[in-house]
Parts: sequence; C-alpha cells; structure tokens
Amino acid sequence: MAEIRTLNDATWQAEIGDDAAVILLTAGDGLRGDFTSQFKKSAQEVKDVFLAQVNPEQNPQIAGQFQAGEKPVLI
Repeated sequence: MAEIRTLNDATWQAEIGDDAAVILLTAGDGLRGDFTSQFKKSAQEVKDVFLAQVNPEQNPQIAGQFQAGEKPVLI
C-alpha cells in the first residue's frame, strides 16, 4: 500500500527529487468525487509508486513547474 503524501514547495525536492511519481495538483475545487476515490484506491493497491497531492494555490513554485492553474492536474 502506497501512502498519499501531501507535499509543498519546501518539502518537494527532499521527498521526490528526480524520482518518478504520480502527483495530483488540486485545491479540491472542481475535482470529481469518483476521481478522488480512485486515486485513494490506487494508493491502496500499489506499493512501488510514490503518490502525492499538492495544493497549487498554496505552493506556487510547484504549480509553476507544472503550469497548474485552477483545474486539477494529474502528473
């Protein structure tokens, strides 16, 4: 089971660095409930994948790196 980690501008490099990861950038607005449920379910089914969520409104450096705006982005 993979843990979904909440990252921010300060912890991004230390947590992920250059490793492969699945990142969900969202402030929660506009994100469908079924998508959130599937993201959490996937975390329970995998163990070798780094899963993280980031609030782009609170973390402008990460948002800028992935050109994330108001809509949710899955990377």
